[in-house]
Amino acid sequence: MNKVFGQDSSTVDTIVTVLKIVTATYLVLKTIKIGEDLYYQIEARKKRLRQ
Repeated sequence: MNKVFGQDSSTVDTIVTVLKIVTATYLVLKTIKIGEDLYYQIEARKKRLRQ
């Protein structure tokens, strides 16, 4: 992989680490958004069932 970037090993390790952090952050935010959406769908369904 070092030859692909044309960099030394520490630079590639840094790039990979940053990409992992960005990916993990994206997945956490996406999971939170899905959870919120499901919560609001459940609350709306409860409201409809009460009426």
